[in-house]
Amino acid sequence: TAAAVAAGPRPPQGGAPRPGTSGAPRAASVVALQGAGLPSDVWSLGCLAYELLSGKVLFGGDYATVTHRVAFGSGPRLTLTPEEAATLGGQQDLVELVEWVLTRDPAVRPSPADVCARVREVQARLEAAMAGAPTPAAAA
Repeated sequence: TAAAVAAGPRPPQGGAPRPGTSGAPRAASVVALQGAGLPSDVWSLGCLAYELLSGKVLFGGDYATVTHRVAFGSGPRLTLTPEEAATLGGQQDLVELVEWVLTRDPAVRPSPADVCARVREVQARLEAAMAGAPTPAAAA
């Protein structure tokens, strides 16, 4: 039922999530009962990218608060908090990349090909900045 989904998964005895899961909410489309699919996989990739880049889990806190932030937050994309953005080393390119992938509406969420192209662009800008060379955007 919708109420059971909104209430979230029930952890096993002892309160810990199932092994291999974070217990974190799924993509906004899954929380809203629109089903899983490639768009929800892209959302998951955005969460994973944040976690790999920052070393921190993106969603912490109680399930109801996190679910509300994911599914019912304002704006077309999930916006990182200042604290979450800071864990990405002040790299605005990385913040914008993660937020772009975390587009709430699965119909307009980027495709895997779009994500790959954007990652390559961000990578080129970051590598150029690290080398002290002009960035591709600045050279144009």
